[in-house]
Amino acid sequence: MNENIKIVFVFSGIVLISTILLTFIHQKTAPIISKNLMNKLESSSNGMFPESDFVKDMKDYKELYLKNEVIGYVVESSSYGYSSDINLIVGFNKDKTIREVIVLEQQETPGLGGEITSEKFLFQFKDKKIDDINLKQNSNGIDGVTGATVSSNAVVVAVRAAYEKIQ
Repeated sequence: MNENIKIVFVFSGIVLISTILLTFIHQKTAPIISKNLMNKLESSSNGMFPESDFVKDMKDYKELYLKNEVIGYVVESSSYGYSSDINLIVGFNKDKTIREVIVLEQQETPGLGGEITSEKFLFQFKDKKIDDINLKQNSNGIDGVTGATVSSNAVVVAVRAAYEKIQ
């Protein structure tokens, strides 16, 4: 019995030390990760609309201007996929057709759900109206990534959520 109590204390100590270390590492890295995501968002906004000369920060999105006229919108959005949150940004043209979708962060299964970051998948969104953004049931819509319907649908949900923010 005395030996079992020692084992419990040793394992409890290991768990406690591990928890403290993980908490410390998270507190130190979280601001850096957040800053990197913001930089990526900012550079993506400029990349989507290189012709813009002014960016106005709204509550949930950015309005991009050229010569005092709105030329588009950039929105950050997310949805839960198969195994992680999928964070992306969506650029909308003035007429609210989709200009570009960029996946900022995802932890989906490599080779399956991770393929949502491929140019082939994301290019399907370009120049589409929001009514055309569904996983393909017939000839209309977006072809999902084979074997990754949940991840593909999560991108569709996030794009639709981004659109709702600019309404």
